[in-house]
Amino acid sequence: MLEGRMDEARSLKREVQRRLTAAPSDDSALMLQPRTPPPPVPPPANLLDYYLQAGDIEAAIRLLSSMPAHDSRWLALAEKLLEAGKPERALELFANRRPVGDQVRLLVAKHYAKQGQLANAMAALERIPTLKNEYTLVEIASAAAEGGHFRHALALARELPESTRDPALQQVALQMVKHGYYGSAYRLTREIEPEESRFGVLIALLRKAVG
Repeated sequence: MLEGRMDEARSLKREVQRRLTAAPSDDSALMLQPRTPPPPVPPPANLLDYYLQAGDIEAAIRLLSSMPAHDSRWLALAEKLLEAGKPERALELFANRRPVGDQVRLLVAKHYAKQGQLANAMAALERIPTLKNEYTLVEIASAAAEGGHFRHALALARELPESTRDPALQQVALQMVKHGYYGSAYRLTREIEPEESRFGVLIALLRKAVG
C-alpha cells in the first residue's frame, strides 16, 4: 500500500511539472516582455536657456565670459539679474559688450525708474549719449509711472520738448489708469495734445468704468 501511494505522489509531481513547462506563469511572461523606454526629454534650445530655466545664474555668467560674441539673446540673463535686484552686476557684465551692452543699459535705466530712482536711471544712460534721447526719456517716464512714481514721471515728461512731451504724458496717464488713479488720469488729459492721444486715455478710462 505504501508503495502505491509513493507511485501516486510521483505521478502527481510529474503532472505538475509537465503543466508548468507547458504553460509558463503570468509573472514569467511579464518578465520576458521588453520595457518601453520613456520618451526623450527635449533638449533646451541652447545652454543659456538651460541655465536660466534651472535658475543657475552663475553658470550662465560663466558661459557669457567664454563667448566671443553676444546678441540680444543675452538680454535674458540681464533681465534675470534685474529680477534678482542686481542692476550693477548687469552693468558690470555687459558694459563693454556691444551691441547688447547698450540695450542692457536701457533695461537697467528703466529698472531704476520703476524704483523711483531717476538719478540712477539717468546715470545709467549718461555713458551712451545716443541712448539719452527724447524717445528714450519717454520710456523712462513711462517706467517710473509703471512703478507708481507719478511725481517723478510727470516732472520728467513735462521737461521734454513738445514733440515727445505729449506721448510721455499719455503713457503716464495710461499707467495711472492701470493703478486705479482714474481722477488723476482724467485731469492729466487736459495737458495732452493732439486729441487722438487724449482719446486713448479716455477710452482706457471708459473700459475700466464698464469692465
